Amino acid sequence: MKNISNYVSESIRERILEASFRLFSQRGYKGTTTRAIAEEAQVNELTIFRNFGTKSGLFISMIDEQIDISVSMINKMPEPSGDLIGDLTIIGLTLLSEMRPRLTVLKLVLTESGNFPDIWANVSNAPTQFICSLNDYFQKCKDRNFVGSVDTKMAALTFFSFFFSSAISHAFFGTDKFIELDEVVIRGFVEFYITGLRSEMEGAVQ
Repeated sequence: MKNISNYVSESIRERILEASFRLFSQRGYKGTTTRAIAEEAQVNELTIFRNFGTKSGLFISMIDEQIDISVSMINKMPEPSGDLIGDLTIIGLTLLSEMRPRLTVLKLVLTESGNFPDIWANVSNAPTQFICSLNDYFQKCKDRNFVGSVDTKMAALTFFSFFFSSAISHAFFGTDKFIELDEVVIRGFVEFYITGLRSEMEGAVQ
């Protein structure tokens, strides 16, 4: 009976989180009431407070649930093969596939930052973990002499920022006003990016 009760509680919690995501996304934080969320989730309003404490607690829990991609991204980071263009094209496509389903919550985080000044602390773990993982990838490339003397952290930040800026444009405008990312475009970016890395390597050697 205890296991059944836990299952039901978890099911209710997920319904509340899903309902809150829909309403917060449509109406914003101030325009969404816990009563409306309770009606959308088909639960008693008191259930929300028992599970999340406050409306702001529910909002933060919903953001945490929606944004966490760090584990899946780290697991998909390839080992350096020596083919930098091939590796980074795969990494870019994987990053794009992880970001696209989360454009709505990204927009929500950015638009509600005024109500939640510290909200980035709740969502920064995923991009930070990815950047650290990509930094590790470049460090392994250096250790295996696939690249020369490059700043691995800057290389990771630059690579991630290209995709993150495109995601922000998609979140607010429905499209990237400058470039539409697909496999061909990503590979082209990677080739240009690798050219820059090689120039840095050659400059260090000289």
